[in-house]
Amino acid sequence: MAEYIRKKNNGFTLIELMIVVTIIGVLAVIVMPRFGVLARKGEEGATKGKLGAIRSAVIIYNAKNEGIWATDINTLVPDYLNEVPEINLGAYFPVSRNVDTDPAELNDDDGDWSYDNTIGKVWIDCSRLDTKREIVSTW
Repeated sequence: MAEYIRKKNNGFTLIELMIVVTIIGVLAVIVMPRFGVLARKGEEGATKGKLGAIRSAVIIYNAKNEGIWATDINTLVPDYLNEVPEINLGAYFPVSRNVDTDPAELNDDDGDWSYDNTIGKVWIDCSRLDTKREIVSTW
């Protein structure tokens, strides 16, 4: 008779489930900000790669045209670039393909490509810091 009175204990108690949910919540709060930083680093890396591609195209154009710099980055399309790449600086500016060549606009901090056609220099017009605490325009 004693064996019928025993109750089989299957499952978890409410307290155990609440502890597990709390632990998962704390871990999520710790891990989630890291995903944002990693996404931003990825965007920065992609933009640096695009900047390198534009710089290479400018140098190749200069070499093929016997020391003459392209008047604008848009003149490199489609022979040297398929298209002017997008700049993605995350929260700082919207995604852009704009190119500033006017000397008055070269350092106006608008998040566009800047191109000085007198010396063939290409940079991103952004004075904010990246994830490595470097000014974006110094890339």
